[in-house]
Amino acid sequence: MSAADVPGRAFLTADVFTDQPFGGNPLAVLPDADGLDEGAMQRIAREFNLSETTFVLPPTRPDCDLRFRIFTPEIELPFAGHPTIGGVLALAHLGRISPACDGSPVRVVIEEAAGPVPVDILADGAGRLPRAVMGAPRRPEPVADAPARADLAALLSLPERAIADGALVASAGMPFLFVPLAQDADLDRCRPDAAVAARLLPEGAPSRLVYPMVVDRAARQVRSRMFGAAAGIGEDPATGSAAMALAAWLAGIEPVLVPRTVAWTILQGEAMGRPSRLDLELDLDHTGISAVRLAGSAVIMSSGRLISGI
Repeated sequence: MSAADVPGRAFLTADVFTDQPFGGNPLAVLPDADGLDEGAMQRIAREFNLSETTFVLPPTRPDCDLRFRIFTPEIELPFAGHPTIGGVLALAHLGRISPACDGSPVRVVIEEAAGPVPVDILADGAGRLPRAVMGAPRRPEPVADAPARADLAALLSLPERAIADGALVASAGMPFLFVPLAQDADLDRCRPDAAVAARLLPEGAPSRLVYPMVVDRAARQVRSRMFGAAAGIGEDPATGSAAMALAAWLAGIEPVLVPRTVAWTILQGEAMGRPSRLDLELDLDHTGISAVRLAGSAVIMSSGRLISGI
């Protein structure tokens, strides 16, 4: 019996925001999810037990090419970066989206619950992995104030002096609590306190996803971690939706808003042994952010079929 004859529903797994196997953020992708209801998708995501699983469906909007539904082991997300980039690159691996041989971008628009997400696929023709560059469904913006410095320190099991100025909640479709830290050693020492999190970030809080970070303004580089136990994610090795929301924070530290493009590198996952690189570009003008783009690669790791429970 050939692989094509095996019954069930096909899946792939990929490591996203890396060009190395066993790096980045693992993702499961079901490229033919039509006919699965929400309960089945949630059970499948729980079975894979990765931070997210992408389900590819026909679009319901005329301005979109595909529809992605994205589930953690516990909940559905309205928008996420590594499932979007990884899902599109998985479809490219299957030949359903073909990068242009001359390196020019091929655009697809993904329908997600937060809104349409444009994604460009680029290949350089030199045998390297294709990259995907995605936009945000919404303009990145601050959406809420952060808890007090002492509370943030308790949340991350750090001394109060480790919390730098500027903590806030921002969103580009998914809200995150951004917590700047004073130095790299503080980031390495972060240990979320579950009891403090339950008190400080109850259900209904502006965000229950915590993103401590150390910002190197001179190098335009951010080292970060992301903790999201409330969404079924203990620690995430690469969080694209957070990187796009971070653009709101980064725009806020620009000394003068003049028309230009600013590039930042975000390094995440080092503490988990899954180093990830996320490349972020902000287009700025006198009003703030006019556009934001996030780029990354993915390594296809496995393929197979689910044959039970579907």
